[in-house]
Amino acid sequence: RYYNKKGVYEYMIRYYQEEKLPRSIRHLVKSRYYDFSISQVTEVSRNGNTAYLIDVQDKISWKTIKVSDNEMEVIDEFSKSD
Repeated sequence: RYYNKKGVYEYMIRYYQEEKLPRSIRHLVKSRYYDFSISQVTEVSRNGNTAYLIDVQDKISWKTIKVSDNEMEVIDEFSKSD
């Protein structure tokens, strides 16, 4: 948990693996990126809203996918070199 200088709660960041990801979020990601494995999840909660930054990879690339309000977007993408 993170608090500002006045001690007021600002936001919370949690890190975990795929098995802790809410089932509905996991299903949303896996339905589109079914050949990718989920390597890490970063959950950010602020003002009653939660966003998930999900790191996925397959044989040729890594991606970071942001899921918020059941909408998904790729925010980072890298190709693996041989």
